[in-house]
Amino acid sequence: MARNRFGAKPVHLFVFTRQHLAWRYCTADRDLVIDGKTYLSAQISRSEIRQTVERAKDKVTIKIAYLLDPSAADYPTTQSLGNNWWPHPPTDTIAVVCMTYDAGSADAPAIEWIGQIVQPKVDGSEMELTCEPGNGYAHARGQGLRWQRGCGKTVYSVGPRGCNLGTGAGARVVTGTVTKLEHVDGDVAPQAHVLVPALAGYIQSLRGRQVTWGSGQAAAVLEAYFAYTERRVMTPPGSESTEFHWEPIGDRTDHSKEIGPVVISYYYTRHAALVLSDATGLSVGSVVSVAIPAVAVTATVAAVGGLQITAPELAGSTFSLAGGFIAFNAPNGLLIRRDIADHALGGTLLTLTPGGAAPKVGDVITALPTCPRTWAACAERGNTDNYGGSIYKPIKNPMDGVSMSWG
Repeated sequence: MARNRFGAKPVHLFVFTRQHLAWRYCTADRDLVIDGKTYLSAQISRSEIRQTVERAKDKVTIKIAYLLDPSAADYPTTQSLGNNWWPHPPTDTIAVVCMTYDAGSADAPAIEWIGQIVQPKVDGSEMELTCEPGNGYAHARGQGLRWQRGCGKTVYSVGPRGCNLGTGAGARVVTGTVTKLEHVDGDVAPQAHVLVPALAGYIQSLRGRQVTWGSGQAAAVLEAYFAYTERRVMTPPGSESTEFHWEPIGDRTDHSKEIGPVVISYYYTRHAALVLSDATGLSVGSVVSVAIPAVAVTATVAAVGGLQITAPELAGSTFSLAGGFIAFNAPNGLLIRRDIADHALGGTLLTLTPGGAAPKVGDVITALPTCPRTWAACAERGNTDNYGGSIYKPIKNPMDGVSMSWG
């Protein structure tokens, strides 16, 4: 390990990211502010980094302090990071960057390792995170399309070889007017943050899709969430102030607090916000359009009972939602996906598979059905141009038998 000129070991820095959220920690005895970012001093350590020809040996183990005791008097700094895996593991990827930093020099932090967390292990006071380098695509080698009658594509995948359900003629196109556009911290031009209030009911369906405007201009939706406006009313004297925030609204709700004889009331308004990959030519007042799957159902949760969710709009689904999934925003802004175990066509009740956070009454969810991956199902969805199977493939193997003719 490199040492500075005084013989001290460099500080280890860690950056964990999940969707739009980030956790930054350091092994120093105090918090460090580096390039405008705060790295919290934490009880965290990692194994030695090795670069070998064997992928299995390149894994890194990170240990963090984490308490399972719900009545603990004080929780460690890394508790919020560990909550991503307890009590329910995430369904999306959590990436990690390991760096070193010499506080005694003017050098920038040096990146030593980049990967993702693949397995947590928890005991009463510590969580061990096993991480592997890269994105894990090596585990899926040789998993391309095969010559088969059924479709082998992932439902709702996009791209030249994707399912593309919802991106073609059968898509449902929703539109809205841009009311605010800014380049904020973290945006790398031509990226930008925009507000489109009319898309609030579809926020769970927008991430990763294409926004179009003008004469064929388009951009990818990098993030879709709810920004907010905070209004503060002070009584007495009855004065108020309003401030807009691009950060996710999270679990902020209207509330009041007393400070001596003064009562300060806080009121929050949500705004549908998008982070676009390219805002060139876009301005306030522009009308944007987004194609979402025609089979998607946007609903407001009316009741929650265990794994069962009730919403009147679910009755309007064209297909049974069993085997599909719902998506919704958690209080911290994360987009959560839960699989659907059961739903009767025309019913307002669906049952989720066990495990994971659940929406609350009043939350807006997007429900999408699965696809049986047959030609008939693809035709019902108006998506046969993207069918991944070969319906005329011979049922009998022509090489299995004495005859060399088949039809």
